Amino acid sequence: MMRMILLKENDLNPDRNLGIFKLDIASKKITPITHDYSHGYSYPTYIGNDEDTDHEMLLIAKTVTRKDIPMNYKSEALLRDEYDRHPATLIHKLDTVTGAVTRIGFNNSHQTEPVVIDDHGLPLVVFNQWEHQATVNRFSLWKMQIDGSDEFMYFGEEASISDTQDNLYSPRPIRSGKYKDYVIMGQAGRVGNAAGFISEGSILMTYRENLDLRSKKIFLSKIDTSGVIERNIARSPEHYNDESFVYSFRENTDSTYKLYVKDYPEDINSDEVNPDPGVLVNSSDNYHFRSG
Repeated sequence: MMRMILLKENDLNPDRNLGIFKLDIASKKITPITHDYSHGYSYPTYIGNDEDTDHEMLLIAKTVTRKDIPMNYKSEALLRDEYDRHPATLIHKLDTVTGAVTRIGFNNSHQTEPVVIDDHGLPLVVFNQWEHQATVNRFSLWKMQIDGSDEFMYFGEEASISDTQDNLYSPRPIRSGKYKDYVIMGQAGRVGNAAGFISEGSILMTYRENLDLRSKKIFLSKIDTSGVIERNIARSPEHYNDESFVYSFRENTDSTYKLYVKDYPEDINSDEVNPDPGVLVNSSDNYHFRSG
């Protein structure tokens, strides 16, 4: 039976928080997994079944209150970012049968988009984490064990050969083919993007052989910001098959997103990036497509 996990905004939810639902693709039946709408739940990722209960387990990003983490708040306010503006999500495990939620992440601001990768035989949770130290403000990729221990930088400015502070988003493992065990991701690159998708920009991949050493960014799609209108804008990559990946792409800031499948490069030592977006999968003037 084919199933998928999705997010749904509940009309009876006064705060308009997102919940997590299960959709049976064959029957189109939608079943809620989360029921507490005082929290926001997002980025569900299936990580396998529990060894003891055989329940399907998810990694999620969830908002927290002082019931979850002791905070110096006068009331049960949500944990917010360092500017006290937006509710901050942290990484949790969710039992899809019982609804039990276990926090495994901690930060003073956002953690999002968790995914499990195989790191030389060891399962690691890789996720986005907001960093704010001195003048540094960015999203980088961090990692931890499945129980929340051993949290450390996975890939960011200090782990890349190219020394930039660009935000990184949507980490996904390449699961097969020539670049198996590489990690594909999005890198923000828009210049004047205050009201747009902050994760828009380029697509790249890297191979983290040793987390104590730097690794190269191999660009698969690169934004063009040389003109008045920004072009070749991409986001939300996902491994597709041995030879290719699927991602969201739009030609310029006046275009809508479409889904494309593009081949991985033959030569990763070349700095040339193939400007061809690949094969168009689906398009619409009414939707922004997201691959992952």
